[in-house]
Amino acid sequence: MAKVELIIDGNKKVFRKSKLTLGNLRQQAKYEEKIQTIDEGFYELQKLIRDNKELIKKSEVIEEKMNATDDEEELETLQNELDALEETEEFKKMESEVNQLRERTSEKQVDTDEMYDDFAELLVNIFDNQFTIDQVFDGLEVEGSLVETYNKIFSDGNSTGKPATKKKATATKAKAQAK
Repeated sequence: MAKVELIIDGNKKVFRKSKLTLGNLRQQAKYEEKIQTIDEGFYELQKLIRDNKELIKKSEVIEEKMNATDDEEELETLQNELDALEETEEFKKMESEVNQLRERTSEKQVDTDEMYDDFAELLVNIFDNQFTIDQVFDGLEVEGSLVETYNKIFSDGNSTGKPATKKKATATKAKAQAK
């Protein structure tokens, strides 16, 4: 099931697709592959930054001091301090991990413009050309990231791209549970 809400000519219009074809599923799978590539590199980078937070902070502090000073002697001292930090095993390990991540992600790198174009095209195709690619770009309200929007549109029992809301228990049910 898929459901999307677009603003077309100033009016909110809801489009639903209860059953997807094999072709639709194939398009979806190809797009999800691209999404996973982006997410994988992003989450690995976040983890790498978290794991090396102290080291990165030390480096930033030294570089800030270097940018703030005009004294040649102090600048040389700070440069030596930065060089010493970069020579530590800890720093070399972090650099190696960054380079490995860069190599892995550059092989799989996806153009972000292409991601948005492919997403709009996917929606148009899934919903049997009921709207145009331009209408998707102009009328799809995105909350959060493209991945979150994708998940909202294609999740089972979704609520037209809005976050799921929990139903509140009626007074009778709440009283029965209290007893």
